Amino acid sequence: MAVENISKLQRANSKSISDFLDSLDSNTANNRGENNGVDSKIEQILYDWADKFIIDVKESLESKGFNTKGELYAGIQPYVVDRAGVLKALQIVMPDSWVWAERGRKKGKRPPVEPIERWITYRGIDVNKVKNWERKITDKEGHTRLIKPYKNISNTLKLRNIMAEAMSNSIGKHGTLKRFGGKGSKFLSEVVNKTKYDDLSKELSIALGYQVAVGMAQSIEELAQDKASQIWKSHYK
Repeated sequence: MAVENISKLQRANSKSISDFLDSLDSNTANNRGENNGVDSKIEQILYDWADKFIIDVKESLESKGFNTKGELYAGIQPYVVDRAGVLKALQIVMPDSWVWAERGRKKGKRPPVEPIERWITYRGIDVNKVKNWERKITDKEGHTRLIKPYKNISNTLKLRNIMAEAMSNSIGKHGTLKRFGGKGSKFLSEVVNKTKYDDLSKELSIALGYQVAVGMAQSIEELAQDKASQIWKSHYK
């Protein structure tokens, strides 16, 4: 099982995804006329297991106080990929923000602004409140006063960008780790446990008539580290 970037899949249409999966499936036992429905049965077991797994992940997110109407909560999807009729891979695909929800973020570099903008839109946050933000200025005589530098901006996208920039600056300055005692929420790694793999292994073994081994290609920490590196490289070249 792998957690992968959903942003590219979200931008692609359903036909593109279908064509991609079809290309991976071109050399399966089913296409060679050898499997007599076994492939579809195995896929159904994997999807059924994935549905239960995703429910557990969403419950974990909710229990840790994450927004149940957010992009991450709504964006978790399962895909089964058949590797040339030899190996079936179950992929749990979710938005990049899973990395920061899982690990938290230390103070330092600012996070990318674009995902925060999408988050603001998804949450339906009123960006017009930016017009009432105040800033303290000091004139040449040393007198200070408060001004509202954004009060005359009417462009919604501009206001959203200002809000996202401010949030990015704040996260870069303070981080987000304090919320979960400096260790991140671990919403995903806490759900991934041996019992669930044992259950899936038993179901597949019964369906196929022989012992089937099930495991993760990488640990959650390894996946999070790889994804974090990809995000930083793509936004800070």
